[in-house]
Amino acid sequence: MDGTTLEASTGDSVVVPEGGLHDFENLGPDRVYLLTVVSTDDGFADTLRHGIPTPLDAEDLAVLRSL
Repeated sequence: MDGTTLEASTGDSVVVPEGGLHDFENLGPDRVYLLTVVSTDDGFADTLRHGIPTPLDAEDLAVLRSL
């Protein structure tokens, strides 16, 4: 985030300040699920609408149903 590397683990929360440039990389072999909460849109919804859809498989659906 803004040139700083942060390692997060299961259950961690990461807060990115408004306008903060950030990226995410999964370094492990397992799937990663992220919950993203945004306080202002700033075009994020449009990015999601025009992104590449990823189909959900049985494992994904099981995770969603457990929430």
